[in-house]
Amino acid sequence: MPWDKAARDQYKRVDNDMQYDVTDEEWEVIKTFLPTQGSMGRPRKTGLREIFNAIQSMLATGCQWRAIPSCYPPFSTVQNYFYNWSQSGVLTALMNDLRTQARRLADRSEEPRAAIIDSPSVKTTESGGPRGYDAGKKITGRKRHIMTDTTGAPLAIVIHPADIQDRDGCRGLNSPSGGVITNHDQNLG
Repeated sequence: MPWDKAARDQYKRVDNDMQYDVTDEEWEVIKTFLPTQGSMGRPRKTGLREIFNAIQSMLATGCQWRAIPSCYPPFSTVQNYFYNWSQSGVLTALMNDLRTQARRLADRSEEPRAAIIDSPSVKTTESGGPRGYDAGKKITGRKRHIMTDTTGAPLAIVIHPADIQDRDGCRGLNSPSGGVITNHDQNLG
């Protein structure tokens, strides 16, 4: 799809706190991946769409959990759902399906035959998880080893302390099914 004036007008969002909210068409695709309410436990008080919109807003702006705008559910609720969806594979399945749909729309094969790997190092604070010193880039923080297909859609992401060499960090990117998002606790041996 070319990013022309018609496409910009079609996908333009309102310029306020809600600009990262998904459209009705997008939600119809996304909601099929989210778990339904079980028969046990309390009924949900918060809709999944609001939670997903809050996650979108946080990821788009890069804000901290506590800084999620007040128009969304409480940050602890959003954070809990995000961690549950991450650990249960819901977000990975969603990402894989969206990548497949995008490749079909671009008239490409569903499974990529080539990949691009990059490993940027980013600064971090003293607290909040492991970090290391990347001597080549003179940065203390973390290194993201990212593998994308040739359209730029993510296939795998692994996060390490910045002192991990690229040849060692890229070993965690060998997922044939793609969509693996893991953390720094990969076994590099």
